[in-house]
Amino acid sequence: MDKNAKIEFCTLFILVGFMAAVVFHYLLSAYFHNPYPLNTFLFRPGAQFSDYISVYISNHDLSPYRIRELLDGAVYFPWAYILIVPFMFLPKIIGAELFVVISTLVLIGFCHFYFRREPRSPLLAEKYLNIKNIFIFSIMTYPVLFSIERANLEFLLFLQLAFFLFFYTRKDYFISAIFLASATAMKMYPGVFVLLFLLDKRYKEAFFCVALILMMSLSSLLLLKGGGITVQLKSFSFILNWYNDTYVRSYVGMQHNSSLFTFYNVFFNLFSNTKWPPPLIDKEIVKIFAIAGMVFFLALAICMWNLPLVFWKRVALLTACMLLLPHISFDYKLLHVYLPLFFFMNAAASTKRSDMLYTIIFCLLFIPKNYLLLYGEYSISSVLNTVLFLLLIIFILAEGFYYRSLSSTARGNKIQ
Repeated sequence: MDKNAKIEFCTLFILVGFMAAVVFHYLLSAYFHNPYPLNTFLFRPGAQFSDYISVYISNHDLSPYRIRELLDGAVYFPWAYILIVPFMFLPKIIGAELFVVISTLVLIGFCHFYFRREPRSPLLAEKYLNIKNIFIFSIMTYPVLFSIERANLEFLLFLQLAFFLFFYTRKDYFISAIFLASATAMKMYPGVFVLLFLLDKRYKEAFFCVALILMMSLSSLLLLKGGGITVQLKSFSFILNWYNDTYVRSYVGMQHNSSLFTFYNVFFNLFSNTKWPPPLIDKEIVKIFAIAGMVFFLALAICMWNLPLVFWKRVALLTACMLLLPHISFDYKLLHVYLPLFFFMNAAASTKRSDMLYTIIFCLLFIPKNYLLLYGEYSISSVLNTVLFLLLIIFILAEGFYYRSLSSTARGNKIQ
């Protein structure tokens, strides 16, 4: 498939998937009077912008780790609260709206840059096709709609990773390292992309990135209020333990969640006939999954080191790790699917069947799929997302091993 074919296929797929979901949930809500979660593919009606609002409540006085009644907004690393300081000077709803508008406009800019068609039709026709495609890619996908509705800071983190990859592909490695460090200083998991520097033997840039992460984290702790560094770290540790008990170990974190941990938890409860809501998960299981995730990533890194993978496939594998391996991966994290898609769309045209397979996987990750509840508020959408990421990993690695074997065979024939 060439670029234009992939773009037109994806936009049609996304449009049909979006309209089908809107009609389905409208019928369930208006005619069958089904309550949440069947009356929408988004979060609870009436809770718009609540992720941003919780952060505002925690950080409006620049003391996010001060123990208070509402702790949901205090689970980010300290650098995140420094980045959003400009929004703290605005009323919370206006700040949330401005945050969403700015984030969406930047995403539209990225979509315009990466998803423009290669000119083939008359100029006016190309213009309208590009407007249509960019609108669908930037406004009508499920990850964007979910992120706008939640106004979650993941939007900011995603945009920083997009800038990281933008500068990385232009070989501005130190600038790209700044954006990666900033994203990782907000949350830990974007740090998996440091592996790109190591794979390309850019060791200075990797060290620079890690050093920046430490500097950003330390300096932000010094700038935040609520006690010294030790006091804030103790409070942050308490908040993370609260988060583990409230979301990771509890059924509260199951819905709109694509992680392997939640996938296991749901099917374990289903097969053991555990009634909803299930009891808290044992802490040892949480630790086992954390260790297993590290081992999985290490094994994947070794494969990436030894396989001939094009750039978009490397990005896709690291993105899949970011979503599958943490204990919680709510659906606003599906924004990161744009990262490999940006480069997949612009990869060299190919007649390989795998191109269509990858295109379908990306499209399915971009549409709402909340058509059936499997366990409590956990829907088939989350199961499908987890399975799609696993298939993406399997297909990429399988292709990598296949082409490596062909290369080895060719070298062997030359020697003979």
